[in-house]
Amino acid sequence: MIELFEDITYELTEYEKTLVPGFVAGLSKRIGKERAITSTEIIKKMPGMTGPRVRKIINYCITNYLVKGLIGTSKGYYISQDISEIKEAINGLGHREAAIQTRRVRLEEYLKSIL
Repeated sequence: MIELFEDITYELTEYEKTLVPGFVAGLSKRIGKERAITSTEIIKKMPGMTGPRVRKIINYCITNYLVKGLIGTSKGYYISQDISEIKEAINGLGHREAAIQTRRVRLEEYLKSIL
């Protein structure tokens, strides 16, 4: 769970855990970017599901290595077997990590300045 976003990043519910096998099965068929599926498309197939919860379930699938090679892009989620795509995804994640770290450091600096 992420502080300040608790209402959307809480751990998977028991019901959501029952959805994981279906997500794994569905995502495992999405090999290649031409077969990508977006969160919006998933939500249309699962009324009542929200974007943040779809991302939470997909993140669970990725972090628990249930769907290997899954990449998330602006075009959607898909499994890549293309080395250059995988390297691009890794590089993109590194940039996001660095950007988040910079934001954290700046907030820490600001906090020190107002104490």
